[in-house]
Amino acid sequence: ALPPDTADLGLQQELNFELIAALRPRLILISPFLQRLKPTLDRIAPSLNLSVYEVSETPLANRIAITRELASHVDASPAAETYIRQLGVLRADSTARLAKLQRRPVLLVSFIDNRHARVYGGSSLYAETLAWLGLESAWSKPVGNFGFETVGLEQLATLADVELVAVEPVPPDITYALSSSPLWNELPFVKAKREGRIAPAFMFGGLPSAERFSKLLVSHLEERWV
Repeated sequence: ALPPDTADLGLQQELNFELIAALRPRLILISPFLQRLKPTLDRIAPSLNLSVYEVSETPLANRIAITRELASHVDASPAAETYIRQLGVLRADSTARLAKLQRRPVLLVSFIDNRHARVYGGSSLYAETLAWLGLESAWSKPVGNFGFETVGLEQLATLADVELVAVEPVPPDITYALSSSPLWNELPFVKAKREGRIAPAFMFGGLPSAERFSKLLVSHLEERWV
């Protein structure tokens, strides 16, 4: 949940410039989607464009770099370094817990409807966190710039010894439709009862979202891989 005094600046396509100016910000953070508005925003306050969707050599490297860059702009570098160290402790603990389990490749998805799903790979938060934890992704095919690809469920039929993890929300009507779908029920990992769900984690997020996702995923796999 956002803090109660968080201002609603409008839709990404329809920002309320008058409200932004009235708030008198010291710094405005934007994504590449808003780069075209930088000249206008810079008249209010300096704007900073941060994007995690760049090629990196190690998992979560871009999100760590962005955390440090953002911290440097808001006089919070010591806090950022403390947080990054705490994440390192979480990683060590999580990988030690996972090392005790009988592991298999993990297929990360979110459902679009009862016939289509997003599968995650590349530089998506989900896939990067998976690699950060030392786990293998079951999806090795290309994905889009934001780290996911929408596929028909039939395209998952060739994936056998994998663990499917769906990220909520999954609407009740999709849950019902999947349970009665011959296609879904014939998928190898469904027949083997190797599929489950975890609570939501923001797929476009930074390190806090990666932390939340890792905790949810490790706890889920510990229950599944007994």
